[in-house]
Amino acid sequence: MTKQINIIILFSLIFVSCNKTTPILSKKEINKKVDSIVNIRIKEIDKESERDLEHRIKIELKVKADSIINARNNKTIKDTIPKNAQLFK
Repeated sequence: MTKQINIIILFSLIFVSCNKTTPILSKKEINKKVDSIVNIRIKEIDKESERDLEHRIKIELKVKADSIINARNNKTIKDTIPKNAQLFK
């Protein structure tokens, strides 16, 4: 008896779960969902890029500034344009 009840319950659950259909979305609804997902992702990417920029600035700016200061102190900067060269004719 319980075996029959279990089988009936199992088949009824399968029937009910398979009977659900997915709703058909219009083109506007699809575009609206895609736009919302894309906008969320764009905001996440912007935040990640700002964090990355701040991190890179802290690292790279110090190195660049130190190399410029060292170059000025050592006078290793060479003028690549001759003094008597005409830049504009």
